[in-house]
Amino acid sequence: WVPMYLRFGSAAVATQRASAWSASSLDVALLTIVVQLGFALGAFLLAISGAADVVDARILLAGGAAVAAVANLAFAGLANDVVSAIPARLLTGAGLAAVYPVAVKVLSGWFRAERGLAFGILIAAITVGSAMPYLFRAVGALAGAEWRPIVASASLAGLVGGAMLWHGARPG
Repeated sequence: WVPMYLRFGSAAVATQRASAWSASSLDVALLTIVVQLGFALGAFLLAISGAADVVDARILLAGGAAVAAVANLAFAGLANDVVSAIPARLLTGAGLAAVYPVAVKVLSGWFRAERGLAFGILIAAITVGSAMPYLFRAVGALAGAEWRPIVASASLAGLVGGAMLWHGARPG
């Protein structure tokens, strides 16, 4: 699940980033918490607006992935300390709120029978997507790279995921 790269990209490089910024362990945790708060805020706004019921799922899925990817790219390119990173991480979480819950809705429409299997595959994909930033950091061209290119590559993967959702997601 490509957009999940964005949520965990920061955590995968937390030790490198903390060293570069002379950040405390509380600062590192704060950036993870801010993504979760952004997700909760975005999900709340989608719920009270009813957007998931009236806006085409492809627009929400691709748009949410794009917002999260651009915010994550801003984090990689512009953040120089924890305070300057917070808005980008908050917006990353908010963008992802238009991806996961909407994907669950789309999936529910496609699978009346074997819905449990479909959700199991979705959860497995989320798990793989969550692990990918760690793989980016450990293997291949980005192994041992500074933290910014790793986070930026997760952003590019998020944009690709958004494009895939735009072209592949259809209401059931």
